[in-house]
Amino acid sequence: MRTARREGYQRHLIRFTKNGLSFDGERVDLVLYNSHDCGCAFKLIASVWRKWGAPHFRQTAATQLNKVAGTTITQEVLGHARRQNTLRYAHL
Repeated sequence: MRTARREGYQRHLIRFTKNGLSFDGERVDLVLYNSHDCGCAFKLIASVWRKWGAPHFRQTAATQLNKVAGTTITQEVLGHARRQNTLRYAHL
């Protein structure tokens, strides 16, 4: 939440990485959070990052759309001619 008394103070994020900490396309990092106004103590978090490309994003979006809007709408949005392609693509 932003307040006037905190104007001009920022939070900072520093990511520490090390070569060789990568497994099967995933990377392990340490992330340090801090702020200048003492509103946030130091937080050190271990994180795992995975590289995603457009096909992964499209499939995830199709799966979520199918849950909300149904197969017919998802098929239209994806531009599939056959319903079977949509069902396979949306992980159903």
